[in-house]
Amino acid sequence: VLLENQDRYNNLVLGFLATFAVSDNVLRVYSDRFW
Repeated sequence: VLLENQDRYNNLVLGFLATFAVSDNVLRVYSDRFW
């Protein structure tokens, strides 16, 4: 159960980091294009 919860937690963290990285890249492209 602990390992299963750990995997779920790791997936949440990776998903959050991926979303943050994508949004950061989008903001950078947006600022490069319009500023």
